[in-house]
Amino acid sequence: SLSSVDHAIWLAPDNCILYSDRGDLYKLYGHTDWAMREYARALEVDAMCVSAREARASAYNDMKRYDDAITDLNEAIRLRESEPGGVWEKHLLISGLRVRGDLYMVQKRYNLAISDYTDMIGMSTSDEADTYRKRAIAYMSEHEYQKALDSLQPYLVKNQHPTSEILMLIEQLNGLLKSQP
Repeated sequence: SLSSVDHAIWLAPDNCILYSDRGDLYKLYGHTDWAMREYARALEVDAMCVSAREARASAYNDMKRYDDAITDLNEAIRLRESEPGGVWEKHLLISGLRVRGDLYMVQKRYNLAISDYTDMIGMSTSDEADTYRKRAIAYMSEHEYQKALDSLQPYLVKNQHPTSEILMLIEQLNGLLKSQP
């Protein structure tokens, strides 16, 4: 609850994560402007507070301020990459890459999205099929239908039973390739 976080901040005013948590609660209650102030306060306390950067990026995304969201995600990813390589850090890094890749897709910056999705695939994610699908869609958006189809091959080699979404995408890509002159 908000009062619990307020009390925790009173006890530990130098803990950036607490300000980030309070921002998350404000955002949840629909007070994005208050949330943004809390994320800024968290970053004043500790400029390397990754959770505040990620949370602020999410708020920027909700506000359709995509460039600002990407700026915060770039910094969060840079900080995550510099952390010791535990499983949780890897999961959070992958999450940042996924969100940034999705934002690049919204902005039609497909090459950057492809790069992020490719990095995620190299980290062997649990939602691998979705990552391969998103990367193929990014190639498809660039009208690179053969590259899109080729980009799915490693997934197909590793998975004898591809998802229905992947199978439908392959069918769509084959249709697009046949219709090209």
